[in-house]
Amino acid sequence: MPKNYIQEATSIKAIDIGLPPEISDPNVYTFGYGYGWKVNSNNGHYKVHHGGNVSGFSSQLVMYPTDNLGIVVLTNQNSSILPYIITDIITNRMLKLKRTEWTKYPVKVSEINLVSQEIKSINTEKKPTHILTEYCGKFTNLGFGTFEIVNENNNLYAVFPDYKFRLEHQYYDIFVLKATKEIPQGMNPEFYLNFSLDNEGNISSVKVNLQDEPVEFMKQAKE
Repeated sequence: MPKNYIQEATSIKAIDIGLPPEISDPNVYTFGYGYGWKVNSNNGHYKVHHGGNVSGFSSQLVMYPTDNLGIVVLTNQNSSILPYIITDIITNRMLKLKRTEWTKYPVKVSEINLVSQEIKSINTEKKPTHILTEYCGKFTNLGFGTFEIVNENNNLYAVFPDYKFRLEHQYYDIFVLKATKEIPQGMNPEFYLNFSLDNEGNISSVKVNLQDEPVEFMKQAKE
């Protein structure tokens, strides 16, 4: 990678926060952005960093180029403050800075997706094309894996390794996932499921709006 590009990417192109340092943390100042990288000064040390959060994962990458120090922290936690705490502890130790007291670290509480108490019945004006038991079975996508749809007390459920969702009927062969237990807000569980039929009129697959283009899961033959 060209040296001049690295310099451009890690130098401030836009000011993020133009205010003076906060009283709670006066040693961190001059916030800005390079080419996607956050750039600021920490206790007089040039800092380039960026974090990341996906459902179930939180990370932080911090570099101090003039100190030849780089820190990467990966955690299996959703919307976690832990990567930031760990990078701060390592930074203070490696750069011989004053240790941050535990009481000074923020407590971050993520919102959760609550379980809906309302259970809607089948849309009688636009009924499913099949009886509910015919939607049951295992559905597979080579990239996303397999999940199973089961019928319990005349209600359909989608069963994944860690979560179980109730299928709420919308119209015809379209359902939406509804949580059966609290889920971190980082994950929005209300994906739409659109079932498809084969040439014989049997349920053959289901498309789930996991991405901009729906992901298709093929129904497995019964064992």
